[in-house]
Amino acid sequence: MVQWLVLSQLAIGLLALPAIGAEMTFRRVTIDQASGCANQCLQVIVAEGEIVDKSAQALVDFLKQTQINPGLRRVVFLHSQGGRVVASMELGQVFRRLDLDVVVMRALPNGKGNVEMYAGQCYSACVYALAGGVSRYVPSPSLVGLHRMFILDYQADPDDRSAQQVKKIYADPKLIASLKHYVRKMGVS
Repeated sequence: MVQWLVLSQLAIGLLALPAIGAEMTFRRVTIDQASGCANQCLQVIVAEGEIVDKSAQALVDFLKQTQINPGLRRVVFLHSQGGRVVASMELGQVFRRLDLDVVVMRALPNGKGNVEMYAGQCYSACVYALAGGVSRYVPSPSLVGLHRMFILDYQADPDDRSAQQVKKIYADPKLIASLKHYVRKMGVS
């Protein structure tokens, strides 16, 4: 019975994942709405998907369009497989400028007028957005993962035009210096 419950929760979580490569979206989620808290319910910002060049501006636009009310907290639930490094630093700078706390977590509707909390993920370039949070939380069993930065360069194989060669290109010293400056500015060791 316990295994079935765990598997069903895992399946629900997987079904709600944004498609791989789907651009980051922002939405406001009301926590504990079923308790009858009305206009005083806790509300948070949910950010999910791949961090792309326009993610930082999309958050600013979202917040301009979002009606501010007493329940909206300066909290972002972040769930992302990563994305573009520079775009992630820009998103982190917006988090910091707007005085937002960041929690690696997911909030998904449960079909009963409320949301359920699930473990989140912040992988790859996402960690630079996370670093921008005024306070940063990674509750168990949420995960954060980092790797050596690279992009894949696909080129036609000169010996076989129907095949491709894939080459990893690692970050240049200028980007590494920019990252070092950014993480120091955000107070991250």
